[in-house]
Amino acid sequence: MRPQQVHGPDLDRHVGSRGPHRFLPAGQDVLTKLRRTFYEEVIALLGDSRPVRVATYVLNVPGTDSGHWHSTLTDHAGEQGWAVYREPFTDETDPDRPEFDAACRLAGAGFIDGILAVRRSNLPPDDVYEERLRWLRGRRAFVAFYQPTTIGAR
Repeated sequence: MRPQQVHGPDLDRHVGSRGPHRFLPAGQDVLTKLRRTFYEEVIALLGDSRPVRVATYVLNVPGTDSGHWHSTLTDHAGEQGWAVYREPFTDETDPDRPEFDAACRLAGAGFIDGILAVRRSNLPPDDVYEERLRWLRGRRAFVAFYQPTTIGAR
């Protein structure tokens, strides 16, 4: 089942809004597929024209070393040949994720091509996440997750 747009999202005016500009949430499988598809579209559009530019994003939950995770994400981006934005984005336990929204605005303004996060559970709830994914896609930007590699893996 495809998600239905209730009203057109406009992140520029409704960042952090819990108003009527929402999508009916899709299931995790659909969100995973959307994220991957949007990521692949942006990477294909960029081609080899320049390095992909990303910002790192971490949700600093209790017991998390955000510095470690930003460093890990930066290393991972370097392994991909990506350039990392000078400022990391870190949210505390605020459910509205204002730093994630700030990273989205940075991408929307064209300063970065994507947001590199540790995992899906660090991002906003499904309905907000889907809205952000679609908003980013409209601005040729993506969300990617840390994908550790094992030495010797194929």
